[in-house]
Amino acid sequence: MSWAVAAAAGVAAAGVAGVRAGGATGSDAVGAAAGAGGTGAGAVGAAGGVTGAGVGSPVDVDGWTVGCASLDMPSVCRPPWTFATTCVMSGLSMGWSRCNRLPGDVAPSVSVSGILHVCRANRARSPLAELATRELLALRGAAPLVPVSSAGTWTPGGEPLWPPAAAEARARGWDADSFRSRRLTRDLVGDADLVLAATRDLRDEVIALAPFALRRTFTWRELAWLCQGLSVEAAGRLEPGERLAALPARMIARRGHLPVPAGPDLDVLDPVDQDPSYLPRAVDLITAALRPLVEQLT
Repeated sequence: MSWAVAAAAGVAAAGVAGVRAGGATGSDAVGAAAGAGGTGAGAVGAAGGVTGAGVGSPVDVDGWTVGCASLDMPSVCRPPWTFATTCVMSGLSMGWSRCNRLPGDVAPSVSVSGILHVCRANRARSPLAELATRELLALRGAAPLVPVSSAGTWTPGGEPLWPPAAAEARARGWDADSFRSRRLTRDLVGDADLVLAATRDLRDEVIALAPFALRRTFTWRELAWLCQGLSVEAAGRLEPGERLAALPARMIARRGHLPVPAGPDLDVLDPVDQDPSYLPRAVDLITAALRPLVEQLT
């Protein structure tokens, strides 16, 4: 037996979240447990990766069964919760129940390595973040020690940078002529020590696709926020790759100890949808968010 959680984003009025609890059904004061699946606006399943109205089925996350990926601040609790109940955590209404472990959606058995940047089309924000990370690592002599890559949640792959993004890269001295987009997959997420997304919505899409990466997926600006005041010396004499592998746990441990910024302050918007003047600002935001990360690694 393992523990399971189904999360209904926001409050019970947002919809009905389903928890598979050994065949049992039921409800509670904050969210409804409706057997094997959940329906309703806001009750979105992690397996389906749907945002908005939809249907969700529970999936396994390192022994947890998660029924909703609309996580504003991903959090994981452990026992001693030994009865079906609800608790409000980071803006989520979470229903807890004991249940059987669900088969078929477990973390792939692959070694993890490097940083993976994620945006929608992998033609602007995430490739520019990839280039910025490489430059920041190179300035500290660590570029060969930390693999860096990027991918998009909605792209056929094989496409060059969005032309304005390519021009911005050239203006900053970054060579992106050979870059081609690629689609995000579970294997790519599984191969990453750290997954950094452009926005909270994209972070949630990553977790929906690969729930096992819940505790190592952040937005760029979220990670920068969690790095505030964190001593570089705390990582000891570890190599950059070892520091990277240990970083997500250190970041999660800091939640609850820092003033929480406004939600939009954790995002970098898609410049394709903004005024042309936003693109250089977006790259500045990304680069500023990545500096604390690179400092922690080197």
